[in-house]
Amino acid sequence: MTDLENESLRRHLEDLKDGLAALKAERAALSAEMGMRMNDLDDRRQDLEDMKSDREAQAKILQKEREKVESDIEELKKSVQERVEELKAQTEENETLLKELAATQQDRSPATALIKRVNDLKLFIES
Repeated sequence: MTDLENESLRRHLEDLKDGLAALKAERAALSAEMGMRMNDLDDRRQDLEDMKSDREAQAKILQKEREKVESDIEELKKSVQERVEELKAQTEENETLLKELAATQQDRSPATALIKRVNDLKLFIES
């Protein structure tokens, strides 16, 4: 081999070494970027899992609150129904009393008129 061929091979070897160093640097940069992206994805996945847990906890709380509200509604319905029944019974009793009062007043009217006439006659006799 001649010096010229040796020099050419040496340059070619240097070029290959430089190319290899550039590829290694690019690989290291890509590896670092990939590591950062993987960390970002892991962080995002953890955030999503945390949000899922929070939502599940909120759903349980809301379910308990819903059950309480539904229970309260049922109790109120029962209470209102009982009150309606009480009012119906009271209304019937009031109507009965009004009928009895009206009947009593009708019975009194002739008696009251008779008593008034008797009193009027007494006054007339005395005068």
